[in-house]
Amino acid sequence: MRSPKAVSIIAAVAVSTLLLGTAANAHWSASSGRSLLVERYLVCDGDLDVRCVGPKVARTELRTALELGPILADRNNDHVVDPAHEAAVFAAYFDLQEAVEPLRVMLVLPMPADALGTHAEFEIHGLQAEAAYALAALGDHASVAPMVELVRRLETDGHGTLWEDTLAALTRLSPPAASAYAREFLGRMELADTRMSMPGGSSQLHVLTPIVLAQDREALAVLRKLTEVEDATTGGAPRVPLADSHTWCRLMGTRLRLGDARLVDKVRTAFAGSYSGTMVATCDNEFLGAYGNDPKDVGILLRHLGRDDLGFDAGMSLTAYGRVIALVAHLRDRQDPAAKRARRQLREGLRARSEYPHVRDETHVNFGRHFVVLHHAALAGLGDQGSLDVLRQRMLDAADTSGIGDLAALRALQLGLPGAIDDASARLALDVAFVNDERSGIFEDLRGRLLDALVAAAPDDPRWTVALVDAEADVREQAIAIVARHAPQGTCDAVIGGAAQATTRGIDDGFLVLTTVGAGCREQFDRLAHDARSPAKIRGMAFEALAVLGSNVARGVRETAMKQPELEIHLDRAAAIRAALASR
Repeated sequence: MRSPKAVSIIAAVAVSTLLLGTAANAHWSASSGRSLLVERYLVCDGDLDVRCVGPKVARTELRTALELGPILADRNNDHVVDPAHEAAVFAAYFDLQEAVEPLRVMLVLPMPADALGTHAEFEIHGLQAEAAYALAALGDHASVAPMVELVRRLETDGHGTLWEDTLAALTRLSPPAASAYAREFLGRMELADTRMSMPGGSSQLHVLTPIVLAQDREALAVLRKLTEVEDATTGGAPRVPLADSHTWCRLMGTRLRLGDARLVDKVRTAFAGSYSGTMVATCDNEFLGAYGNDPKDVGILLRHLGRDDLGFDAGMSLTAYGRVIALVAHLRDRQDPAAKRARRQLREGLRARSEYPHVRDETHVNFGRHFVVLHHAALAGLGDQGSLDVLRQRMLDAADTSGIGDLAALRALQLGLPGAIDDASARLALDVAFVNDERSGIFEDLRGRLLDALVAAAPDDPRWTVALVDAEADVREQAIAIVARHAPQGTCDAVIGGAAQATTRGIDDGFLVLTTVGAGCREQFDRLAHDARSPAKIRGMAFEALAVLGSNVARGVRETAMKQPELEIHLDRAAAIRAALASR
């Protein structure tokens, strides 16, 4: 049975994934423009820098940084602003609940009259947005009302990116409150206005995210008003100018995702016939992405899974495959006649398309390895053993650096395929050795999405914690935020045991985080420090971790280690950490 803590982390992962598409984005504060952790040689220089010794040791320094000094209009405020930003981000990642009170103060930081129009105005707004980000991550629901007020202020104060950050924070903290604000925002907007970004940047269409997340059908009235100029299925020259079509498609797509029944039926009918010359053709990807939750959608999804000629539309096929997989997952536990019929139709349709060149002929211009994975994932979800074998082969390919293995693992988890948790865990362990070479489209933030899915499927299985030493910095940081809130029993052994193939930077970052887990993995680090056979990158960081924990290694062990030149830098940093702690 899952613990309440495990259930809460599953919910947090689910919200993060829905919020921004991927939790790899959701865990990051755009108000802070640098990574959470940096190379240790830059920060382990005798000070108790949180990036060197971790948030448990540097708790006092973090709290002090959040107690803001004055921010003056005619002065350089970096010594106040930069540490506060950093402390807020660390509080968010490491779930430091004692930071809530000073962050609440930062959220409503007053704006001095003489700061208006100066750089200090931007600094204060930036700190307010950072506080919103951190308070959302810390689950402080008492901050919802002041966060709504801050979002409203940032609409017009020339900092659109901070408006976007704060809206994302509000959405994470309270989807209903964010959606209520979004409805109000849309009610004050004209369709033509959406061609413009917010002052200072960022699209106004970000307000659609909380509406969809909250499934807020109250928003349908204002969405209909904004889109009434064009019937999506009417033939002839569209009346919506091309300059507005992207916005119009997004607004109509939101109506579809909210289940606007008449529109859903009309567009489904259009997708089943000829929709050339209508706005369905202009918005095809956006619209098709709203289907796949109803057995009635089988026909239109199969229709868009590709063609056996050069008329192949890769973008629509990707969308269709994604929605087919979603529909297969949706129907998995249903035994009613409509569900059984839909599964049969999907199986037959997919098998017929197994001969299409985009999944069959590696020499064809339409072929794509990602299509092979998606196609066989859908068939595996419908019980095809041969397709499951193909998917597992791709998933467990140790030489893959393209993201194909991650994509296979992600879909296997989504479909609940046999052995998916074991295979996805093995894939994540392979990933510590290399960075994904594909970084766009379906591969964007893919490893982070895989981590989210694995945590949601098996929160108490420590194998996913190996992501703390992943080769990709974004994934390591994402893992930090999850582990800080729920570290399964066995985390220390899982991370250290999976570190042999990890990068030096991955080990440095991951082992530092382990010092904050329970007893700090002291026993495991002590064994590593005594083991002269351990790789230097692992044994050396064990010496540093023990110094952070205030644990001394026997002098004889240190003297033996000093004979290994590659350990010298680690021993020097460990000595600097011990000296800094002693001088506190």
